[in-house]
Amino acid sequence: LLRMTEPAEAAQGFIEGMRYLREAIAWYEQHGDVASTDRALVRLVRAQNTGFDPLGARRLVEPVLERLASGPPSITAALAHNEYARSFLFMGDYAEALRALEQGLKVAE
Repeated sequence: LLRMTEPAEAAQGFIEGMRYLREAIAWYEQHGDVASTDRALVRLVRAQNTGFDPLGARRLVEPVLERLASGPPSITAALAHNEYARSFLFMGDYAEALRALEQGLKVAE
């Protein structure tokens, strides 16, 4: 029976982790820390992709990509492109996933 509870415990931990990320994002936004907001958003996008919500992940990461496009290349930008690509991959749009991955590689260089 204990083994049967593991998936539920994992799900509750995942949900709690997303809640903490949302709280961190709100705090960073309140304090005007755009770079930390973007890093936390990318982590939330990764969690949403992992939690099988690629459409939600894509909607979250698109504004981050727009903001980061006007700045210098960064790890956050490369990770954002990677998660953007993963969202398309999970939705079965392989051409768009490849395009996003290629953009992320350009940023990472």
